[in-house]
Amino acid sequence: MAWTCLFRNLNLQAGQTLLLRGATSSFGQAALKMAVAAGAHVIATARSSQRASVLEELGASRVEVERRDLASHIAESKQIDAVLDLVG
Repeated sequence: MAWTCLFRNLNLQAGQTLLLRGATSSFGQAALKMAVAAGAHVIATARSSQRASVLEELGASRVEVERRDLASHIAESKQIDAVLDLVG
C-alpha cells in the first residue's frame, strides 16, 4: 500500500522532496523507509517532538511537529514535490 501511494499515485522520484504527515504510524514508517531508499528527501511530521529521533534514524531529513500552521514553519514549503497525508 505504501509503495502504491508513493510511486504509483505520487510518482515520487529520486531527488524530490516529500512531506510525510503522520510519519510515526507503521504505515508512515514504511513509507518513510521506501521514500528514503528511493533517494527522496523526506520532511516527516509527528504529533510530538519526542518521536523525532525515531524518524531521523529511519532517514527523515527533518522532523516537524504537527500544528495548524505547519506550512509557515517549513521554509521550503513551495519546493515540496509531493505530500503523503496520513493524519486523520
